[in-house]
Amino acid sequence: ALDVVLSQTDAKLFFGASIQKTARLISELLGEEEIITENFSLGTSPGTMPGVSIARMKRPLLAAFKIREMKSDEALLIVGNERPAQVLRAGFHEIEPHRSIVTPSTHFGGER
Repeated sequence: ALDVVLSQTDAKLFFGASIQKTARLISELLGEEEIITENFSLGTSPGTMPGVSIARMKRPLLAAFKIREMKSDEALLIVGNERPAQVLRAGFHEIEPHRSIVTPSTHFGGER
């Protein structure tokens, strides 16, 4: 059932995850990036040339443990085939037309 829901949604918004299994699923949905690493080595004996090796590796765009460490105002947004974005959550009182309709809460300073 979850596979059907995820495959049929064009936009996905995740507000972090506290469960490791869920964080791993989100990390897999975000995909991977390829990085190139260079390693240098000195010669094994005097007079030998130093060496260099170049390797390509894949790693998650965002590891599961980083998803579990997300702050309460952060979210992850995946839209279609575009690169995922880490975004800040906005309250309804921060977006027009709601901003001009609602009264600011005194619990949060009472300011617009």
